[in-house]
Amino acid sequence: MEVAEGMSRVGLFEKIWRDREFDGLSMQGLARRYGVHRRTVCQALVSAVPLERKRPVGRPCAGVGGVAGVDRWDLDRRPVGAV
Repeated sequence: MEVAEGMSRVGLFEKIWRDREFDGLSMQGLARRYGVHRRTVCQALVSAVPLERKRPVGRPCAGVGGVAGVDRWDLDRRPVGAV
């Protein structure tokens, strides 16, 4: 039994829990059956609802700061006395 490509994590967690409860499969057996890491199996057995995905803490893109930042950098590189 392979995991369907479009299966949600909630559905996967439910199937893992059901197979453990009714079939008595080991964590390693469940991980092999569904093609997931044993850590995922452990999370599914602890809670039927997967944890929220962490949102990446992004830094501002290169465009932020804009031309003013480039102008400052350019001015710093000019030879002394040049305008």
